[in-house]
Amino acid sequence: PTVLNLWLADRLPNFRRLHPSVDLEISTSGKRANFDLAIVDEFVYKAGPALTLLIPLLLTPVCAPSLLEGPVPLRSPADLVNHHLIHECETMRWKRWLEQEGVLETTPKSSTTLDDCTLIMREAINGAGIALADTMMAQDFLQQGKLVAPFRARHTYPAGIYLHQRRSIGNKPGTGLFQDWLLAEVADHKQVMAIA
Repeated sequence: PTVLNLWLADRLPNFRRLHPSVDLEISTSGKRANFDLAIVDEFVYKAGPALTLLIPLLLTPVCAPSLLEGPVPLRSPADLVNHHLIHECETMRWKRWLEQEGVLETTPKSSTTLDDCTLIMREAINGAGIALADTMMAQDFLQQGKLVAPFRARHTYPAGIYLHQRRSIGNKPGTGLFQDWLLAEVADHKQVMAIA
């Protein structure tokens, strides 16, 4: 999933530094049938013994810092509908998030629906609107100050990012090393973002 691609890309150099002799072959297309490990969401694969939950989707609004005090300041979640909202394919996520915050009017002034998380983040960074982002996807941009989370509220969405182990990893030490490293990186992310 693109959510994890954004997050993983900046961390892969750390793995290569720790394990320079391990060759990685990473496919983001989802079309490769012959794999040792796959990072998937629960909508792609049914939960099963070969799946390890890496992280639940934990959603929060994010935007460029300039939108906080612009012409329509963001003082409460109800103010969000007065802004341009950026959706990722499923527009119900914003509606659910707003309802969980007690907002009665959930129809935004205007919106854009995109099917690529990278594009969604770029739109938000460029000040085009407010995105409902997964904390994993937005973490680095928040830490760099390119994005801000105007509200502390985060809500889980009924989905998650899973590690799918397709083959036995007993004969491939590199696969086991990558799996252990990935699980440690996810644990660090959860600690930084205060995710249970």
